[in-house]
Amino acid sequence: MKKFSVLVILGVFLVGSIFAVDLSITGRVQSKLEIALSGNFDFDINGDGTEIVDTGVNLSLISNHRAYTISVSSANNGVLENAGATDTIPYLMKITTTGFAGTQTSNAFSAFAAVTTAAKNIVYSNGKTPRAGVDFPIEIKVESYTDFFENVSALEADTVYTDTVTFAIAAN
Repeated sequence: MKKFSVLVILGVFLVGSIFAVDLSITGRVQSKLEIALSGNFDFDINGDGTEIVDTGVNLSLISNHRAYTISVSSANNGVLENAGATDTIPYLMKITTTGFAGTQTSNAFSAFAAVTTAAKNIVYSNGKTPRAGVDFPIEIKVESYTDFFENVSALEADTVYTDTVTFAIAAN
């Protein structure tokens, strides 16, 4: 009986150690953090002194990150310039983000605001988007004026005034 018990114990030990193996499975979630613009602004300043508001451009966002910052900055510190002119045309920008359910910490452009050379931010602390992304409408405003022609002597008719606005995104 002793021999039989020793053989059973030895058999259990051998079978257990021979057939036990582990398989490790690892999956990595790739980072998705993208922004794009649907176009550019191109409008006429008609000279009648009324406020101009231009729409039609969207900032598109796709993110699988919870926390990130969208930075917005202007090459000309929030004014339209012409290389040959000394006067400029100030403008304001608004970015509407209210249609997105993410948790926003701040939005420097929730109301019309100047775009400066120092970046202003839209910050999300929990802002994962649907896979298709979300669109944020952008508006540009040139405020009403009364003495545009009299006091802005270097402003030239039939001249293009421009600015370049840079949008960047980074995970927090």
